[in-house]
Amino acid sequence: AREAELLAEQERLFTAVFDAAPVAMTFLKDQRIESLNQAFRQLFGYAAEDLPTLDAWWQLAYPDPDYRQWVIDTWQSAVERAQQTDGRVESLEYQVRTKDGRSLDLMIGGQVIDRGLVATFSDITPLRQAEAAQKQAKEAAEAANA
Repeated sequence: AREAELLAEQERLFTAVFDAAPVAMTFLKDQRIESLNQAFRQLFGYAAEDLPTLDAWWQLAYPDPDYRQWVIDTWQSAVERAQQTDGRVESLEYQVRTKDGRSLDLMIGGQVIDRGLVATFSDITPLRQAEAAQKQAKEAAEAANA
């Protein structure tokens, strides 16, 4: 009984840490999103009920069928490489549609653990916007000097 109590306490602690983590994360297992944390819900606007399967995520997050297929192929290749090496899924850049229709630039990576996978989502949209603004300013300056 004591071991069961300790295990339950560890599970509660893990769940609390996972949910409170400042990085958007999901735990995937058997083509299902087992859990997603508060940062994920805030970033994308999706609740667990919106994403009963990984396929539901693909459909909502990547509405363009050609881009969606590229994302699926790229992600699955990265996961396969991770499974054959150290378990780390290489972070790659993807454009993701949020529930309210915004498009975000994200670095998505993860770690294979215990027959599942933790995926992490880092929003680099502000960085990409700053780069675009800097490029425009440079082009405007060059045009003014021409």
